[in-house]
Amino acid sequence: MEHTFERISNALKKEYIENSDDKLNRWIEVTAALWFRDVAPVRFYLQAKMLYRDGFYEAAIILSRSICEM
Repeated sequence: MEHTFERISNALKKEYIENSDDKLNRWIEVTAALWFRDVAPVRFYLQAKMLYRDGFYEAAIILSRSICEM
């Protein structure tokens, strides 16, 4: 069991690292703002936009509700 977990974990890490440039470019392109403050609501907003863009609509809605509650 531990070997299987380690193999899956390493595969996910490798996949994430391989796609990091694409993820960073998408993160930069999700908003048209010229600048933003590095505060929690702004980070959550950008994460919600990325989730929505990737097709995770329900997660984006939940995250957006959390932003509104702030």
